[in-house]
Amino acid sequence: MGKQPGAPMPMAPERDLPTWVIAIENSRLIVSYTGHAFLLDAGHPKVFEKLEELHAAGRFQSIEGIWITHYHDDHTDYVGKVAARWKAPVHYSDRIRDIIERPASYRMPALTHVPSTGKAHADGERWKWREYTFTSYDFPGQTLYHGGLTVDSSAVPEKLFFVGDSFTPSGLDDYCLLNRNFVGENEGYLYCLRLIEKLGGQHWLINQHVAPMFRYDPERLARMRAELRKRAELLAAITPLPGANFAVDEGWARVYPYSVKPEAGAVTELTVEITNHAAKRTKYDVQWNVPKGWQLVESQGAVTLDPRATGRAKARIRRNADAAFGVLTADITVGGFSLNRWVEALLEVE
Repeated sequence: MGKQPGAPMPMAPERDLPTWVIAIENSRLIVSYTGHAFLLDAGHPKVFEKLEELHAAGRFQSIEGIWITHYHDDHTDYVGKVAARWKAPVHYSDRIRDIIERPASYRMPALTHVPSTGKAHADGERWKWREYTFTSYDFPGQTLYHGGLTVDSSAVPEKLFFVGDSFTPSGLDDYCLLNRNFVGENEGYLYCLRLIEKLGGQHWLINQHVAPMFRYDPERLARMRAELRKRAELLAAITPLPGANFAVDEGWARVYPYSVKPEAGAVTELTVEITNHAAKRTKYDVQWNVPKGWQLVESQGAVTLDPRATGRAKARIRRNADAAFGVLTADITVGGFSLNRWVEALLEVE
């Protein structure tokens, strides 16, 4: 696959969806030969209406489960409504469990405001649905909080891998720092490419926003890996903090939960969660700034982390009777950098 410098990667081979998969906006409906169905994502306003139309037309009898690929609102906002209508259990990878179940605890782009609850599946976990075998995977492509699902069956010739928004026939999208897409060798898209390769190249990839299925050959996989590694080197060269991921991960430090609404007089625990993207053990000093009407009861002022480890500096705050809505912040000092009011959380009142 010869190329000129800067030339785009040629489009990957494409195929129409098999007859047993129905596209509904950015959802996909798997239909068993028994007539029962399994839905992947439900975030588009038209999904509920279209499912009713397909059911009335006899395309399926019932929906027996829903898989959520990731937390973005256009994939999740109607999961609860569809699940209630069809009494369908909800499934997702363990990687996205917390952000799906507690979205208000996060500050992320396109974040759903509708929590979902269901069954969280471990990386590599398999289960049977009708004639199909599903396998859940961690798949931190477009965003750190992302899962993938392979669908295999001896009853059909196609093997499918539902990759959410993580890849396209022309390569990949990575356009938002807040999505937390890491650039390390065993992280982010490089991790996902390694998984695709490990699966043997037999699965057709399905992006929820792309009409045809597509597949990468070894040359395309190698091309993307090379470009991603080159990008990581450039990022490391321009990043003042000690690691390329600091340049692309605005969430390397964050307050969790991001939004709290305690009763008057109640004590609430918050943490500054820090991911150490440095290549060596590093100390992070934390200074909490509490707004008027709120009291800092106790706090932890530092956390020391091994490379790639995530740790937490905790604080407990009390809401006074005269408290109004406020913004709590924290200063972080690391490697000679003083990052004042670097992270924040919302302190809400009725």
